[in-house]
Amino acid sequence: MNILDELLEKDIIDQDRYDAGLKLRKMHDIIFGSAVIKAYDPSRVRGRSCRKINEEYLFNIESEYQLIIAVLVKNNFWDMVSEVCIYQEYNIPLRNIDRVSYISHLKDGLEIVSSHFKNGRKIYGKFKNFNNKVKNFGFV
Repeated sequence: MNILDELLEKDIIDQDRYDAGLKLRKMHDIIFGSAVIKAYDPSRVRGRSCRKINEEYLFNIESEYQLIIAVLVKNNFWDMVSEVCIYQEYNIPLRNIDRVSYISHLKDGLEIVSSHFKNGRKIYGKFKNFNNKVKNFGFV
């Protein structure tokens, strides 16, 4: 069981944030390979599957991933979201005030990722109205 599963099970995050976190991890795994040590799987080579990946497909994933990272960094959520979603680390503070703040910050970061995927974007699809999406995320 990974951290996102635990957070969903304890009702700390909702299904949309959970799905967004999994999609973000999947994008990272496709681009860079798995960030977490796993048992040897002969069907995977250097973190990627053995199937051929279309370069345009990979470019679209990388572009979308970089867009999400830029928005999260701009809003100071990247460290926490990457910790939980990609690296599967959950360093929750011990004090109650810090814990509530941490969970609230995590929820806000995952909400940004979730809203990115809800705005009519398919996770691996080509950019539709790319300039409008950039404006919606506050880059322009």
